[in-house]
Amino acid sequence: MPASPRPEQPYASGSAIVVEHDAARLDYDGRAYRLTMRRLLRNTGTAPITRYLIRISVDRYPGDPERSNAHYRQYPLTWDELALTATCRGETMCWEAKHDRDAFKEV
Repeated sequence: MPASPRPEQPYASGSAIVVEHDAARLDYDGRAYRLTMRRLLRNTGTAPITRYLIRISVDRYPGDPERSNAHYRQYPLTWDELALTATCRGETMCWEAKHDRDAFKEV
């Protein structure tokens, strides 16, 4: 007798987001870089999820944290420089800053 198919199990109990696909693209136009991140998310819970944390951190001198920290104290990463946008199925999403540090942002 063949085994009966197992019902799909959520990855976690309650509300949970699973990243099913994650893709990054970096373009350079000769003057500036543009990073595009795309994530396919799945809600495995029953409650709607209305917020998703994004963390942005930069490291100008990997392997030399003191030099990187000094660089970002002098030249902090700015929201204007990031020009962050978020969309879902073509619809613009609202975002708000949670943490704003020289080399680290959470949205």
